[in-house]
Amino acid sequence: MASPVVESKELPLKLVSLLIAVGLFLIVRSDKDAVTAVSVKVVYTLPKDKVLISDPPLELRVSVRGPWTRLSHLDARDIDPIRVDLTRAQAGVINFDEGMVRLPPGIRAVSMTPAEARLDFDLRGKREVPIVARVDGTPAEGFRVARVTVKPERARLEGAARELDLLTRVATRPLKIDGTRGTIRGDVLFELPAGHIEVLDPQRVSVEVQVVPALGERVLDALPIKPAWLDRGAAVDPPVVKVVLHGPVESIEPISPSKITLELSPKSRGSGTATVLVRGLPDGVTAEARPSTVQVRGVR
Repeated sequence: MASPVVESKELPLKLVSLLIAVGLFLIVRSDKDAVTAVSVKVVYTLPKDKVLISDPPLELRVSVRGPWTRLSHLDARDIDPIRVDLTRAQAGVINFDEGMVRLPPGIRAVSMTPAEARLDFDLRGKREVPIVARVDGTPAEGFRVARVTVKPERARLEGAARELDLLTRVATRPLKIDGTRGTIRGDVLFELPAGHIEVLDPQRVSVEVQVVPALGERVLDALPIKPAWLDRGAAVDPPVVKVVLHGPVESIEPISPSKITLELSPKSRGSGTATVLVRGLPDGVTAEARPSTVQVRGVR
């Protein structure tokens, strides 16, 4: 039977052996290759006379291999973007290879996803088109949009020539006019259709929406014709007419028939035909008599 004293002397040796074994495992583990994946951005240099109308990837998924200790500290943000020069490229397929990626020492790229992309170009063109202002919403009750103007009236565009040929105008982002009772102004941007076109100038335009009282019509029936100059005993045929008022709703609704005077022109000294004139109207309101002429009889 082993002495307890001997066992106590062997314990430190066993601990040292264990530590050495763990150290050797870590050394071997750190030198062993491992594989992981990182996302790497792609930057394209484009030709000046062409527009890239296909959509090659802006980021690649790159599988990398290297010592586990190095990969565990690899940060994708520290990897330079892949730069692709397309200044002399033609339409077709471009291949991505592992040599395009610059990685820290001891780490290498083993695959790229996607491994290729389709390239399609169009000639670069310029065009000037009208600007159309858009409005969103409706004015307050009893009001209407009288006019919409935009300054400047035209925009200069640049982009894919084939897309520019199809574009006849450019619209602004909508200017909200809900509940408006007067003129409203705002600076807005454009809403370009999806594609490969950009606005050169202006970047913003000024939109003015003129909101005015809504126009309406009101009919007043059987208003009498009684000009002050008409002789007693003279007659007007017909003696009453219908009066139709035109103008802003808020102006024509309060008009009292008693405030309207119907005159005749000319002030005839004999019998004949006379035109009915409507007097006593507020500004912005017009009127017509129906019928517009009457017969005057018995004037001396």
